[in-house]
Amino acid sequence: MASATYRNSGHRAGIGTPDRLGFPALLSLIVAYVLGGKLSMALVVAPGFAAAIFAPAGIAIGAVLIGGYMTLPWIFAGSILFCLWNGAVVNGHLDAHAIYAVLLMSLAAVAQAAVGGAVLRRALGPSIAMDHGRPLIRFAIFTPLICTISASLSLASLFLLGAISREILVSSWFIWWIGDSLAVLLVVPLTLMLCGEPRQLWRRRLITVGIPMVGGLLLFVVIFLRFGSWEKRQALLEFDRLSQQVSDRIQTRFEGQEIFLQQAEAFLSSGDAVTEESFKNRVGRIFMRYPSVMAVEWAPRVMDNERQDFEARNNLRIREQSADRKTFVTAPEHKVYYPINFIEPRSGNEEMLGFNLADQRIPLAVLNAAATAERTLISPPITLLQDRGKEGIHRGLLVLYPVSSGPEGPGFVASVIRVNQFMNNALPFLKGQLYLRIVDREATVTLFDNFQAGTKTSFEASLHFGGRDYHLQTAPSAEYFRSHRAWQSWAILVVGLSFTALLSMALLLSTGHAARIEALVISRTADLNDEKNFSETVINSLPGVFYMLDRAGDLTQWNSNFGRVFSLGESNVKTEDVLKTIVKEDHALIEEAIRRVYATRGYAEVEVRQDMGDGKLRHYLVNGQYTKIAGRHYMFGTGMDLTEIQNARARLHGANVELERRVKEIHALQALLQEQAIRDPLSGLYNRRYLDETLDRELSKAQREGYPISIVMGDIDHFKNLNDTYGHQAGDAVIRLLSGLLRDHARASDILCRFGGEEFLLVMPGIGMDDAYVRVDQWRALFAQQRLSFGVFELSATVSFGISAYPVHGKTAERLIAVADEALYLAKANSRNRVECASPSEGWPPPNL
Repeated sequence: MASATYRNSGHRAGIGTPDRLGFPALLSLIVAYVLGGKLSMALVVAPGFAAAIFAPAGIAIGAVLIGGYMTLPWIFAGSILFCLWNGAVVNGHLDAHAIYAVLLMSLAAVAQAAVGGAVLRRALGPSIAMDHGRPLIRFAIFTPLICTISASLSLASLFLLGAISREILVSSWFIWWIGDSLAVLLVVPLTLMLCGEPRQLWRRRLITVGIPMVGGLLLFVVIFLRFGSWEKRQALLEFDRLSQQVSDRIQTRFEGQEIFLQQAEAFLSSGDAVTEESFKNRVGRIFMRYPSVMAVEWAPRVMDNERQDFEARNNLRIREQSADRKTFVTAPEHKVYYPINFIEPRSGNEEMLGFNLADQRIPLAVLNAAATAERTLISPPITLLQDRGKEGIHRGLLVLYPVSSGPEGPGFVASVIRVNQFMNNALPFLKGQLYLRIVDREATVTLFDNFQAGTKTSFEASLHFGGRDYHLQTAPSAEYFRSHRAWQSWAILVVGLSFTALLSMALLLSTGHAARIEALVISRTADLNDEKNFSETVINSLPGVFYMLDRAGDLTQWNSNFGRVFSLGESNVKTEDVLKTIVKEDHALIEEAIRRVYATRGYAEVEVRQDMGDGKLRHYLVNGQYTKIAGRHYMFGTGMDLTEIQNARARLHGANVELERRVKEIHALQALLQEQAIRDPLSGLYNRRYLDETLDRELSKAQREGYPISIVMGDIDHFKNLNDTYGHQAGDAVIRLLSGLLRDHARASDILCRFGGEEFLLVMPGIGMDDAYVRVDQWRALFAQQRLSFGVFELSATVSFGISAYPVHGKTAERLIAVADEALYLAKANSRNRVECASPSEGWPPPNL
């Protein structure tokens, strides 16, 4: 028996180089690799960078299976372009580490493609038909093993280069491996359908296998994106609560400074004289409870005429910063000074003694206003004098509280805050969970910022203290996403794509089996056709008529002369068909001859006449001989040719065909008339008659099944002006333009009607008013962008819509249409080109409804 083969398979025994794989195909490989990679990046599982399915892994191995090793340099080029586009170029820089990472990951991709192509070529066999269970099982087993190559080499390289942390190394490897494995299982068959051999088999699978695979892939990717978006929103909701806690904690810490200073003010306002020792003992105890404070200062008010006595009594000199702010100089003459008299801790802060707080950093007028109002004052961001000469810039703040009276007179008690230290002490519980930035709004100076480059703000809040406003911004860190990682969306995608892969293998097996059976049938049919053609050639070469008759009286075989004479068909021909043209008196002779041949298993011969229909007869000498073939009894014989008798049959067949054609025309005409009865001829939409027939039916159905219906009434704005200016033909063109837009964007279940003139009414089953508003507003915006060429003019128009909803605004067609019309009237009154929804609140609908 001939073996089954695929036509035009063109398969090769090893990985070769097909001649048809030219430069355009190789260039397309690079484009497919890069674009497939960018699309896969939408499926990255945060906080790592491994995609849940990485299409280029399947594209690369499929390319090697189809094009051989010559595709490896092009895969390498595509990988480099993708890595540059997705990595270094996006980050705005390209350093040595980035170059090393790009090269190493590209080499890992090429290695996986080369090994995968070689292994799968051997596993799948030379034809790569995937039409047996064994190669499909090998494909499913070897693919996960092959896909360990890129994940292992790439992540090991990134780890050694310091581009990935140890904490996410294992999870990133696992996601990378699963993503590559799923890509190979799904994308390799799709790639073979586009370019693989045997071409006839893979092209046929485009519909039976490719469409279900792509549909399943898209379905589960959409589910993953939607579910992942929900997971991210949940994580960000938790993050917002955490950020609000941070904002409240910082505000509380600021307010704690005020409480601290109020306690110090109570001590300084007491009747006892304040000495350095008493300041240290009293304020120091308070100071220990506030570790965020660097120092506490007491600055009494000193008038210009009291300066010499103050300096002599306290053995210090009132000083200010020099113009370059690098040294201290004696303060020039002022009306009022606020020199630091006591400071705690004193150690390390001695040079601050005598420093005038009312220098250029805090204007005297501001200090006086705070003293008069007896409220807390906080300074603009400053560089702390204690940090002069130290590396880095540490922003500082002075929190001042007025002392109105006391043994030392009025003045200010102040706490010194280094912002970095203040924030770290206030937020020790975060442990790197978020990035934080605080900006002084008035000074537009950033007090604290640990944001990483490119990080987008997720939460914002305002803080107010000491007469200043601060803008707080936060963003989740990689540590936050790592600690709040949700695997549900990824697990759903993996399970869904695994199911899709199994389904594709089942379809490949089914189509492969069908293709093998078809190939076997084609081969066997060809052999039978050869045998049949040979026997028919021999029989048809015989002179005169040849026939073969079975025991039931059916003709089983005859030559062309016999068929032409008796006008026989291809099959199911009985003896009665032959006897139709034989003179009736000769029928008995033929029947007797047949009976005698079978009875004697011998030979018989008879002369019969054929009536030609024009009064002439034809005589035929027909003989029959008994034979036995494969246990069955037959009679074969020869005779004269008979004349054709098919004219009447042909005329009858033609009459039947003509009758059927006319019946079809009548049916088509009836359908056309019915359609014209419910369609508006200008717009092509349904007319008012169809609306009256269907709207009540839709409302009844909605009432039974419990879903909403939105009724949309639309009207072209200033349509009369358009007609008056450009003519009715222009108005008709605008109506057709709007009608076409509505047909293009409406659902199949929506009912679009031309209500009259420039008015349109849309019935939208299953859509509530809010969703209907979104869709209709999109249509309105699209129509406003349309431009229509009319002669030398370019026309444009706008449309207004009013929306009512069942059952909110009524349960009858008349009421719903009336409410939608009132909403349309409101849209017209509100400057047109807008959508108005009827409100269910009190006062709606208007009294005239």
